[in-house]
Amino acid sequence: MFPSSWEYHIAPQVNAAVRWLLNEYGEGFDAFSDGLLKLLLSIQGTLQLVPWWGYIVVIAALTWVATKKV
Repeated sequence: MFPSSWEYHIAPQVNAAVRWLLNEYGEGFDAFSDGLLKLLLSIQGTLQLVPWWGYIVVIAALTWVATKKV
């Protein structure tokens, strides 16, 4: 579509930048990822303590309090 002289491939530069980031800050990324995973797993565990119908009751009650309608 365009002349080949107009093409500029950025993949090598992007790959080099990502490789550099991982080499320099990989441990930081791993620590952040591990912390985020622990947080999300604890939230998941907490949410799984309540049965599904409990959430329906809570949402219905909050809706009623907010609107005062049945």
